[in-house]
Amino acid sequence: MKSVAAVVLLALVATPVRSEDDPKKAADSLQGEWKVVSFNKGGEDTPKEELEKAKFVFVGEKLTITFNNRDETATFTVDPKAKPLAIDITPAGKKEKVVKGIYKLEKDTLSICFGPDGADRPTEFKGTKKSSLIVVERVKK
Repeated sequence: MKSVAAVVLLALVATPVRSEDDPKKAADSLQGEWKVVSFNKGGEDTPKEELEKAKFVFVGEKLTITFNNRDETATFTVDPKAKPLAIDITPAGKKEKVVKGIYKLEKDTLSICFGPDGADRPTEFKGTKKSSLIVVERVKK
């Protein structure tokens, strides 16, 4: 019995930390400019023409969201160990208004689902009356 426990313990210790489990590396994978391709807010799709100039820009721990010709700044953190992956966005100057979300990154497409300020974190990628889903694509330079 002790040998089985020793083998399991050795396997756990010898298992390297996956890069996707490292918050810094997970945040690094989001860095850069992203154009908004769809936005479902509260179960309603935003018209494509309103999304033409909309974008997300991740730089370090900061996020700038451009929508309707306005820039909003925030900080963000990710939890790559959460299932689904978790992201928290805190608008500048509003530390008490953390927006809790989930995200998935598939090649150059990033999907973020979030609830309103202070709401529980969504559990699935769907725009509903209680959550919004935004999909962005990486801008290649």
